[in-house]
Amino acid sequence: VHRFKDIPALLEQAREMGLNHLLISGWNFDGFDHGFPQYRPDPDLGTEEELREAVHRVREMGGHLAFYITSRLCNTRYPDRAELIRSSALMHRDGSLQIERYGAGDLEFACLCSQSTVWRDEFVGVVDYLTHTIGADSMYLDQLAMGGGQLCYHPEHTEHANNPAMWNIGYRKMLAQMRAG
Repeated sequence: VHRFKDIPALLEQAREMGLNHLLISGWNFDGFDHGFPQYRPDPDLGTEEELREAVHRVREMGGHLAFYITSRLCNTRYPDRAELIRSSALMHRDGSLQIERYGAGDLEFACLCSQSTVWRDEFVGVVDYLTHTIGADSMYLDQLAMGGGQLCYHPEHTEHANNPAMWNIGYRKMLAQMRAG
């Protein structure tokens, strides 16, 4: 609907409604409810520099801006994400992966384990990029600790030792890494 260069005008519209905070979703490659976790600016909406300039302009105008990202989903249709899914997806005792469906009926997402250091490091890196490089002053971390703890039997996720409490501890580790960054 909008391009990156339109973001400052969206703040003006928000102000007409008495608001000064924007939540930007669908900014990433392949868009909202599809492009998880393709967390790089969608070139159809403008360049990274245009996004950075728009965010900085919003901040100069006294506004605030958050980016939407999900903390646990990876669209299974991206060939470049096959290794992330292999190394980081939540695995059941029988070796099958936790697959969830959201949005369009043909979309399948691997549920990424909070105890995967590969995923945690990537996710924290995205938050750092959006807050430090792009300039957002807040983040919407969807699905972070929103569901009940799950057991993961992935042989490479040795931190959790099949303890369901470790699911939430993994998210606490993510938050601690973000604060330290």
